[in-house]
Amino acid sequence: MQKIVLEKWRTESLRTDGPTGRAAVPPIGAQLATALAKQNSGAALNFAELCQIARHYHAKQDMAGYARLLLNFDPRLRGHIGNCQNSEFLQATGCVPGAVNIYRVLRYKTLSGEKTCFEKIYTRKSPDFRRMQWFYRNMAAELTVAAPRLFEIVEGRQLAVCIFEFQPFKHSSADGLFAIVNAMSRFAARHPQSAYPDAPDCMKRWPALCDTRYSNLRENLLLAGYTKNEIAQLRHRIDGFATVFNHGDLHRFNVGANDTVYDWDSCCFAPPGHEIGRSIAALRSFERLGGLQSAITNRFSDYLSEWPDVRLQILIFFLIYDAKTRLSPDDTARIAFLREVFDRVAATPSR
Repeated sequence: MQKIVLEKWRTESLRTDGPTGRAAVPPIGAQLATALAKQNSGAALNFAELCQIARHYHAKQDMAGYARLLLNFDPRLRGHIGNCQNSEFLQATGCVPGAVNIYRVLRYKTLSGEKTCFEKIYTRKSPDFRRMQWFYRNMAAELTVAAPRLFEIVEGRQLAVCIFEFQPFKHSSADGLFAIVNAMSRFAARHPQSAYPDAPDCMKRWPALCDTRYSNLRENLLLAGYTKNEIAQLRHRIDGFATVFNHGDLHRFNVGANDTVYDWDSCCFAPPGHEIGRSIAALRSFERLGGLQSAITNRFSDYLSEWPDVRLQILIFFLIYDAKTRLSPDDTARIAFLREVFDRVAATPSR
């Protein structure tokens, strides 16, 4: 059974973009060749080179090479590496700045005995590592949805390894994800940023994907004929909203068995409508504002009355996360829909 579980993990992606098949080992490019030459000469690698070589070993399924790479980069991890048994790569790889983005399932000796665990590795100074630490210290015990247990953090000189409880992975259905988003939204309403004045600055920033999509949205709105001042008003309105605790990266591929929610390293304080707007944009596409409005009402009617402006916030964050690409003048239907939603947002007063 364990073999079947691991095989399922290997063939699914943890990225928002969804399932990926196993890729062939890519040819060695100039940058990777330079990094490998440095490694072979015994020269110290920088973090970017470490990540390049790690992906190379992942593609080759060279677990021994990967373990040597980590040990040479950060000798303080010797005890951790020696404690990893029956390690297997997941096919999924990540794209998080400040993380190695290679994931393993392994047998690991914890204080409560040997467990099947999930390993994630960050730089010690990574904002994602700090957010994850903050979550488990301040929020995990109060959570109303399931999160994987954090067994251990092993800190080296440069890297930090997090050992989590492993749960068999599954794709959440749209209904399942919306149920989790509803539960998270109710939890968030009781955990405003004002209750955590000592939260680190990284908790007060937008998720990286939100910044990327906002850049796309800004260009799309310029293409649709809006002025820079009109677009700036959108960001000004967002900055005026109260903020509450958010998972920050809630999508179908971050849900495990028993609706366990993974990847809390993107958690942040954001407006109450952020999580809902993102989830709708990830799962649904619309041609008219009426369809979007109906989806919001049908899925989240119980939550809409709890916060002023929450429907407006959902529309705004849907606009942002729906900007998956930059449009061209030929995308007439998408531009028309963008104008319809943006005009509604602009005409809706904040309360």
